[in-house]
Amino acid sequence: MKLLSVCIPVYNEENNVLNTYETIKKLLDEKLINLDYEIIFADNHSIDGTESIIEKICSKDKKVKYIRYNKNIGYDRSILQAYINSSGDAVVSIDCDLQDSPDLILNFVEKWKEGYDLVYGVRKKRLEGGMFTFFRRIFYTIINYFSQDKYPKDVGDFKLIDKSIVSILRNINEPYPYVRGLVYSNSNKSFGIDYNRNKREYGESKYGFFSALKYALNAILENSYFFNALFRYFSLFILLLSLSVFLFSLISGSSNILLLFFIVILSFGLLILSIILEYITRIYFFLKKKNIFSYEKKLNL
Repeated sequence: MKLLSVCIPVYNEENNVLNTYETIKKLLDEKLINLDYEIIFADNHSIDGTESIIEKICSKDKKVKYIRYNKNIGYDRSILQAYINSSGDAVVSIDCDLQDSPDLILNFVEKWKEGYDLVYGVRKKRLEGGMFTFFRRIFYTIINYFSQDKYPKDVGDFKLIDKSIVSILRNINEPYPYVRGLVYSNSNKSFGIDYNRNKREYGESKYGFFSALKYALNAILENSYFFNALFRYFSLFILLLSLSVFLFSLISGSSNILLLFFIVILSFGLLILSIILEYITRIYFFLKKKNIFSYEKKLNL
C-alpha cells in the first residue's frame, strides 16, 4: 500500500498542535482510501509546551513522527527537512494553525492519482491587510519577471508533492533555500485548486510583515536576477546622469550641485555594494557548508 506523508512545521504552537493532530488523524482515518499515512511534526526549536505535547502524541501513535532541530533554522529549511525525513509516495505540507483546510488534502490526493506531481492550493480569499496585499503583488511581479521559472500567485506551502520531487530536494544543499521555488521548478505537471483560507483560531501568528519581507527578499535573491538587473540599469542611469551633470557644471561653473550629486551617487553605490556583498556572503556560506546542523531529537523515525 502506498504511503501519504503529512508534514507540519511548528514553532511555539502549544495551543494548536493537539487539535491539529486530532483533526488530521480523524480526516485520514475516515476518508483516506487505499493509502496509509504518517504525520511528521517538524519543530523549529519551540520554547513553549509544543515539544512535550508532541512527545505524548508520539508515545500513543506510532504513525506520528517528530523531529526537533537544535536551533531555529527558519521556516523554509524546517519544511525542507520535513520533506527529507518523509517516507511517503506523496507528501503534503500544511501549517499547524489549520488556516488551510485539511479537507483539501483529499482533493490533492485525487489529482495526484491522476498523474500530477505537484498539487497546490490557490488562496482566493486572504485575511490580510492592504499593505500585505500591495507588497505581495509587487513580489510576484518581480520574481516572475526576473526569474526563469514562473510561479503561481497567491500560493503558499499548502501543497502535495510527489516523491520524485522529494528525491530531488534531498540533494539540495543550500543555506538559504527557497523551497516553494525549488518545488515548482522541479515539477513536470502541476495543478492548482482554489480555496478560501480560514481565520486562525488559537495562538498568534509568528509570520508578521517583517518576516514576510525577509522571506520575499530571500526568494528574490535566490530565484531571480532582479538585483543584477537593478545594478545594470542603475549603472547605466548613473553613467548618463554623471555625463549630464558634468556637462552642466562645465557650462554653469557650479560646484555645489556636483557635491550633492556625488553624495547621492555614494549612497546608492553603498546600497548596491551591500547587495553584492549579500551574494558573496551566501556563496561563502554555501562553500563552507554552514547549513549543516544536527537534530536535537527524533521520535518514531
